[in-house]
Amino acid sequence: MKQLSQTRMMSALSKLIPDMWMKPGQEWFSENPDNRRARGNNMIWTSGEDGMCWPNTNYPLFDYYAESKLYELGVYNEMGKFLYERGWFAEWNDPGTVHLCKI
Repeated sequence: MKQLSQTRMMSALSKLIPDMWMKPGQEWFSENPDNRRARGNNMIWTSGEDGMCWPNTNYPLFDYYAESKLYELGVYNEMGKFLYERGWFAEWNDPGTVHLCKI
């Protein structure tokens, strides 16, 4: 598994899901310059409630309350696999906010 940089991961996600809302982690940690540098480079901030679906399906990328076998901890299995193969994983901050983080 090759771990993509934050910039390359955001580019890969944009190609897969062109309308996906995301921001670099540096914006999440903007209140503290030390955190911005130390942790922001390892994270992408996105929405867990915008309804973006996996390509050619009606399955949302993220569903905090999902109980289907199609989801693991609220992350659509194909999305989880896509992230993992690139050295990343999804982590919920709250039911509406997902942080994509480097493994």
